[in-house]
Amino acid sequence: MSMHGSPSRFAVAACLAMLLSACATTTRQPSTVVDAGMYDAAFKGCSPVAQDEPAVGNWLAVRKEPGIAGEIRLQIRLQADGSMHYVEQLKRGNRPPQSLDETGCWYREEGTLVLRTTHSNGSQVDAQDPIYVNRHAIAALDGKGMALNMHGKEIRLRRASPDYRLPIL
Repeated sequence: MSMHGSPSRFAVAACLAMLLSACATTTRQPSTVVDAGMYDAAFKGCSPVAQDEPAVGNWLAVRKEPGIAGEIRLQIRLQADGSMHYVEQLKRGNRPPQSLDETGCWYREEGTLVLRTTHSNGSQVDAQDPIYVNRHAIAALDGKGMALNMHGKEIRLRRASPDYRLPIL
């Protein structure tokens, strides 16, 4: 984008770049329980979770952030086979959403949801890079909702129907 465009277009682009940068750096942290390099080297694929695992499901949050025009939509699908699909969209008016789309594996470790990305926006990631292991403290979890500590904030997600997908407008 040219800096000669309107100031508002440049400001919106700068806000989006900061948001996506924050998502890529703030939420991705190596495991503090196991050395991230050893974990990644040993990674062979997703492992099924317990049959009665309450986090299995399709989770959705829609929120506004100060200083960001539009709304942020988050969908996390946690499957019983240990696979996950994470989508975060920035939706502004009638414009197509800009998004981060990741797939991989998940598990719970005590009070923490661990998401391990294997593909980001359709591309395979480097399994040796600890940036692709995300840990989020679970503040609450029941049949209708889950609250996760993400981006330094508590994000409340509601359970959505199993076939729900964020719209691609």
